Amino acid sequence: LLELVKSFQSKTRHINETLHIVPSTASLYGTDMVVEEQRQLVDSIARHIIYDCSRSTAVMSTNALAFLLLHIHRNGVNLSDLTISLDKLRDQLSASNKDTGFTGDSVDVIDHAVELLGPGLVQREKQPDGTIFIKPVTIIPNVIELAYYSNTLLPHFALDGVLGRVIMALSKRHRYCARIRSDEIIDTCFELCGILQYVIFVHQSVS
Repeated sequence: LLELVKSFQSKTRHINETLHIVPSTASLYGTDMVVEEQRQLVDSIARHIIYDCSRSTAVMSTNALAFLLLHIHRNGVNLSDLTISLDKLRDQLSASNKDTGFTGDSVDVIDHAVELLGPGLVQREKQPDGTIFIKPVTIIPNVIELAYYSNTLLPHFALDGVLGRVIMALSKRHRYCARIRSDEIIDTCFELCGILQYVIFVHQSVS
């Protein structure tokens, strides 16, 4: 961490003071006045650490299952279809060099994840035709806990989602123009990312 601080300080211009180091039990943002340059330095370090953590955190089987059940199969799904969805997700993660903390056939991975999450979060039912039906428990506290597992995958799709939403919005704004300037797309993406860091969106209502 000290090397990271030195690296940021060496790249920061027009700063006459170095970052004030305090004991771990104290807060840099206490009653003392905080220099704006120091605040920006701490903010940059925090963003860098969060980015590194996000990139280096492996996706576990419970993360993948919770993500699929919350964002793709909220109303439940047959085991065979869920297996196909997990196969596609694993291919996407592998193509982007994202580490996964599980191996083996997807059907076995799902069975293991369902067992780990427990019946309080994921229910497994046997249908009259013999198929296995898996669905999330959509009571608000349970959905919040599932979201805790699912959030590991959100950074992987966040930028793609922002870019897609921006292009859709700008396409409506420029409906009579065949082209959208790249700088306008980038600026709007920055603006939307600035909003999303303070807002939590619920994709759909919880029954």
